[in-house]
Amino acid sequence: MANQNDLFASMIDFLADAVAARLGKGHTSSNGAAKTSSAKTGGKTRKARKPLDMRCRIPGCKNRSKGPRFAFICADHLASMSKKQIAAATGKAA
Repeated sequence: MANQNDLFASMIDFLADAVAARLGKGHTSSNGAAKTSSAKTGGKTRKARKPLDMRCRIPGCKNRSKGPRFAFICADHLASMSKKQIAAATGKAA
């Protein structure tokens, strides 16, 4: 019975090594655990990007904008100006 278990375990180890080699995920250790790079990022590093300029796009305004979803316009100007006025002030088409 022990001989069959050893044969089965060696067959499983062989298949695991073959699958790991085919997928290119790295080598397996002696206990069968895969040695891979970061699983979440796939081994790739994230590229640092420049932070967004979050100032209000209305000339002379020093407030922080509400972000790209609101065309980088602050809450004060969004509430007090129409879309046409905002477009004219920022130089963009409405």
